[in-house]
Formats: sequence, structure tokens, C-alpha cells
Amino acid sequence: MHSCKPKTIFMDRVAFVSCFYWVPSKATTYASTNSCFIILKTTVNGSNKNCRALRNIICTPKVCRWTRQNQRRLDSYDRIPFVCNTTHIIAQRIESDHLHPSKLFFGEGKKSIAKLNKELSRLCDVGNFPEALKILEGMEVSNVLPDNITYHCMIRSLTKRGEERLARYCLKLMLERGLLPCTESVNLLMKQYFVQSSRALEKASLLFRRMKELQVPLDAYTYNSLLHVYALNGQVTLMEQLFEEMNKQERLVDWNTLSIMLKGYCKAGDVQKLVGFLSEAAKNPKLEGQLNIGVYNCYVDSLLQLGQLNTAERILEHIFGHEAIYQPTIYTYNTLLKLQRERQNDVRSMQILDDMKEKGVVPDIYSFCIIADCLCRKGKMKEAMSLRQRMDHISRESRTVYYNILLKGCKFLKNGALETGWTILDKMSQDQISPDSISFVTLLEICNEVKDIESARIVVRSMMISKQRISIEAVNTGLSVFCKMKAPIEESFQLMKWAKENRIAPDTISYNILIDHAFRWRDWEQGEKIFKELQTQGLKPDATTYNYLIRAYSNSNQYAKVVATFKEMNKRNFTPNEQSCSSLVRVFHIQGNEAAALQVLNLMERCHSPRNDPSILAFVRAYIVVGRLQDALRMKKMLSKETGRLWKTVVTILMDAFASMGDLPVVQDLLAEISHFENSNTLDPIHKGIYIKALCNACEHERAFQLLKEDSRHDIIWYNTLLHSLAKIGEMDKLSQVLHYMQERGIPHDEHTKYAMRPLMQKFASLLSEYHRTKHANRP
Repeated sequence: MHSCKPKTIFMDRVAFVSCFYWVPSKATTYASTNSCFIILKTTVNGSNKNCRALRNIICTPKVCRWTRQNQRRLDSYDRIPFVCNTTHIIAQRIESDHLHPSKLFFGEGKKSIAKLNKELSRLCDVGNFPEALKILEGMEVSNVLPDNITYHCMIRSLTKRGEERLARYCLKLMLERGLLPCTESVNLLMKQYFVQSSRALEKASLLFRRMKELQVPLDAYTYNSLLHVYALNGQVTLMEQLFEEMNKQERLVDWNTLSIMLKGYCKAGDVQKLVGFLSEAAKNPKLEGQLNIGVYNCYVDSLLQLGQLNTAERILEHIFGHEAIYQPTIYTYNTLLKLQRERQNDVRSMQILDDMKEKGVVPDIYSFCIIADCLCRKGKMKEAMSLRQRMDHISRESRTVYYNILLKGCKFLKNGALETGWTILDKMSQDQISPDSISFVTLLEICNEVKDIESARIVVRSMMISKQRISIEAVNTGLSVFCKMKAPIEESFQLMKWAKENRIAPDTISYNILIDHAFRWRDWEQGEKIFKELQTQGLKPDATTYNYLIRAYSNSNQYAKVVATFKEMNKRNFTPNEQSCSSLVRVFHIQGNEAAALQVLNLMERCHSPRNDPSILAFVRAYIVVGRLQDALRMKKMLSKETGRLWKTVVTILMDAFASMGDLPVVQDLLAEISHFENSNTLDPIHKGIYIKALCNACEHERAFQLLKEDSRHDIIWYNTLLHSLAKIGEMDKLSQVLHYMQERGIPHDEHTKYAMRPLMQKFASLLSEYHRTKHANRP
């Protein structure tokens, strides 16, 4: 043992050093064979009261130890062994005269380890993970050696409570001590990677390889777990390699393995391999007996997800035609209900529910949810709500899923979606069911669709006083609704503050929404402040964060910050989205860096495609900036007039671009489309102004002037456009005519009019000066 100098820690009651120390039988007269003492060195500062307090602590039944030979009790502080150097020191804070019982299990016997394991499990089960980890670390400090069962108890309890990070830390401690985890511990750790994520895929593969290198016995569940991770991420090649390895070993491939393989092919969208795999499996003698109804259920479900409805229907007909052989389960019936939902056959769905009752098959919550979803899609909300009368055997917790399906069904209603949502909430209350996070998310989405900010505020307030555990997704939805409806940003800050106070940790998405909210109010300083807070919280900005920053800096004409943000994006290997690329092309063009603008445009064309209406608008803007007007015009053809306002925006942008070039025929064609779209021959002021601009740039000033005379609205912007064009080409006579007409009609001048008049005034001043000079020279 290594000795170390003891430390004195001043506590509330006494000042002492708590040292867990193994005392051999020959080391002190107070110790006997296999006995363990808590040896304390105290500084009493001459206070008998402190001495008595320390004695009372030591003499409590939980602390004192009895020797096996003489049963002598340490009942006096002056008989405490004085130890100058101890091996390991742990400072414990004493809140009362009794030490925590979990700190007092010390001994070499199996009984002490068993007590420790039990105490660790108890602490983890109640969620007191920090205390459990303190005990685990304290055991090592006090030379009490944790065994495999100790760590397994910790890993099992931690994974059960969703504390995967702490479970991985326990595995790390275990491996550092040279202990190997059991198969069950590895399986529990593998389950945390059952998500669609490249990071989870990498970590699951690393854990599996490490356990194989350490020769930890791995069973079929371990292999299936890794196979499941591959399937979730659509990694067909890795999945097939692992299946081939499993197939070479005995008793590793079971019906779960086959089901996971089918799900993987479904995830990858490979119908051919999906069908081929099951055909090959049926021919493999090793897999005889594994092709049970569970595999066929998964196969049919995969076909439904891939849209192979006819094939799925034929297989289901075959299964139900030979019920004695296949013995359909409730999952089979649910798959049949899913087929009817995809075909929107609500009548057949209700018939299947009646057939299940006749055959003694008890429908589960998923059966009712599938039927309710089918009815909601047809707009039959009353029929969907009436299903509750047949769900008395379903638990109250499970019925929450059913009500959430009804809430989502409100989105299919053309009218009264929000009112129906409130009705469903009332029924939940009558059923003594509290809305959960999914309920609040769905209601907030409905409020956003109907643009009802007051109802959204009510939902958020209900969420904040709910006794249910609220997820960060629900908080983010509330923030997003406030942002999209341009509510005061203080409401978003209040919701974020509530989340932090209730231990709901905001993520990067939360801060992204706040940044977007601030920028929508054009509060650039507040947006930057939120961005800095995101970084100080230890969160990493993602691509969305940088896209918001680029858009905001571009709109506020902070071009240097746009370029700096783009460079930071490149360092982090993020690709700007279509809107950011369009903004970058514009900024580089303004800065005169045409090479960089073209480079970003090439990046935009390579990484993105005009997949939706906003991206089409971004491409149109970018093409116009670099002068590729025909490509921009081609983008317009991809838009449907049904998009309404967006289509009109794109056409207006194109008209302005071609008007600047003086391309009158294209402008006239676009004007005709606008007139047909609005079903009116009268152009609005914006399009009328663009048409005048096109006429002026095409040197059709007379037509432009005539057009102005025919319109009684007399928009000053139109006249300024004509005046600027005439001044630019030096047509002072025509410019004077327009000014005279404006004076006759009483059209007031603005600053732009005065600016257009400057060439005329300068010419007049020049002529006047020449006149006076000539007159002075000719004076007799």
C-alpha cells in the first residue's frame, strides 16, 4: 500500500478525516481477524462538545464494528486509534449524527459485496445516480473490489432508466479494472444504439468489435442487435456480411434475424432483395422452422411500407386462407388493417374488427389506432371517436396513443380543426387522461396551420402547468409556432426559461428557432447574442444555425459577416442550403467577386436541386444575379400556379430582371400570365411600374408617357422611372414635357423626382450662365 498524508476537512458538526482502511489483526489491540474499522483522525480544538459529538457518531450502531472474539465496543473517543498515514482518504460530509448507510458496507466477504450490489441497484432504481457512482468510486478508493455483478447491476439499472452515458462510463471503469462484462451487459449497452444515426452505427460497430477482441461471449441477441443497427441505417452491405457470418455459426440465426433483415431491405427501399431474401431463406435447410408467422408479418409490413399493396394483399389472403397452418396473431390482423388504411377502406376495417371479435382475437391499442387513423383520413371524426366505447380492456396509459391519433386526424379536416381538437381534449379529461408531449405538439401544429396565436398561447400555458414530463420536442414546437406567427420574442424567452427551470435541456434546435425569431423581428443584435449563448452552453451550431446567420447578415447588408460565416461553415464541413447559396451569390456579386459567386452557384447546382417552391425561388434569384436569365425563366416552368403568392413572386422577380435588360417581349408575356392569373386587365402598381421600366429601357419613352397619361392613379414611382430614363439619355425636352404634365395634374415631387431633375437644372444653369456671359461681352 502507498501511504498518503491525511487531510482535515471542517464539517458542520465536527472536523475530521474519514479514512476507509483495512486493519490487519496485528496492527492494533482493537482489531481482530477479518475486522474492518473506520479510523478517524479528529481535530477537536479543545472542545469537549465536539469530542462527544464525534464519539456519538462513532458509537452509533451503523458505524461501530464488533470484534468477533471479545465483542468489545468502541465507546470512548480517547480509545480511537490514531493513524498518521493512511492509504486512501475519502472525505464524507455528515449532515447528522448518522452516516449514510450506503457508505458502511465494507468487508472482504461475499456478503458485503452482495449488500453493496443491492444498495447500488436500489439507488439507481430511484434515480439517485450520482450517489451510486460515489459509492462505486468509494469502493475502489477503500480497496473494496467491485466484481462483475456490481458493474452489471449498475449497467442494468442505468440503461433501464435511460442513462446510457453513465452506463458507458461504468463499462469504461470495468474495463480499466481488467473485468469483462457479461453478455447481458453488452446486450443492454447495444440497445442504446437502436436509432437511425451514423454516429450510433459507428459506436455500435466499435463496441461489438471490442467485445469480440476481448473474447466476451456473444449470443444471438448481440448479433441481432448489431444487425438491427445496420438495418435502421439501411446499410445493406454490412447487414449481409454480418448475416453471412451468423449463418456460419450454430444457433445464431433465428426468426428475429430474418425479420431484421427484411426490415433492413425495406429501409433501403430494395423490393427485389426483400422478395429474394425470403425465397432463399425458405430453401435453406438450416433455417427450417424459423419461417414462422412473425417473419411473414414483418415481410407483409415491409411490402406495405414499400407500396407493394397487391403483393401484400395476396400473401395475407394466403395466410388467412390457411389459418390452421400459419395461426395468425394480433400483429397479422393489424397488418391487414394497415392494408385497408392504405386503400382508405374504412368499411372493410370495421368488418375486420368485428371478425376479430367473432374469432376471439382481442384487438390491442394499435388495432384501434389504425382504424381510427383510417377513419380520420376519410374525415369521419365522429366514427373514430366512437371507437372509445370498445376500448374498455385497454389501459388508461395506452389510450393516450389513441387520443393522439384523433388529434392528428384533425389536420385532415378542412374546417373546424381547432374546435375538434378542443373537443378531443375535453374527452381526454373526462377519461382522466392527461395530454402528453405528443398531444401538445399536435395541438400547436394545428394552431400554426389555422394561424391562431391566442389558441397557441393557451396550449403553451397548459403545457407549462402540466404534471406530465414534457419533451424538448414539445418546447421546440411551441418556440417554432411563436416564431412563425411573429409573436413577441419575449414569449419565446419565457418558454425557454420555463424549460430550463424544469430541467428540460434546450438543444441546438431550440436556439436555432430563437435566432430565427430574433432575425424575423430584424433584431440582429439579439440574434447574435442568442448565438453566443448557444456556444457558451456547450452546444455545437449546425448547418441550420449558419444558414440563419447568413440570411440575416445578407438582409442587414453586413456582407463581411456573411463571408466570415460562410468560411466557418466550410471549416465544419457544412453545406449551405439553397437560400444561403442564393444570398452568397448576391453578396459576392455586390463585392465584385464574380469568381466566388460562380463557385457558389456551381456548389448550389451540384448539391441541391429545385425540389420545392422555396428552393426554386432561391435558384431564380441566383441565376438572375449572375445574368443567366433564361435559366431563371426555365425554373418558373417548374412552378405551379396553384402555389399562388409564391408563383406571383417568382414571375414579378423575372419581370423586373427582363425589364432591366429591356427585353420587352418577355415582359409582355409575363404580364399576360399575371393578368390571366388574377383574372383582371388592370395591372397592380408594382407590375405597371415594371412595365414602364421595360418600355424605358427599350427606348419606348413615348409609349411609356402615353401609358402614364391613360392611368388615373398617377403613381409617383412610375413618373420617376420615366424621368430617370430620360435624364440618363439626355432627352431634356421630353423630360421638360413630363415635368410640365406633372405640374398640370398636381402630382407632387419627391426626392427621387428632384434627383431626376438635376441634369435639367444643370443644363438650365449652364444656359443661363452662358446667356449672362454673352450679354456682358456684347455690352456697349
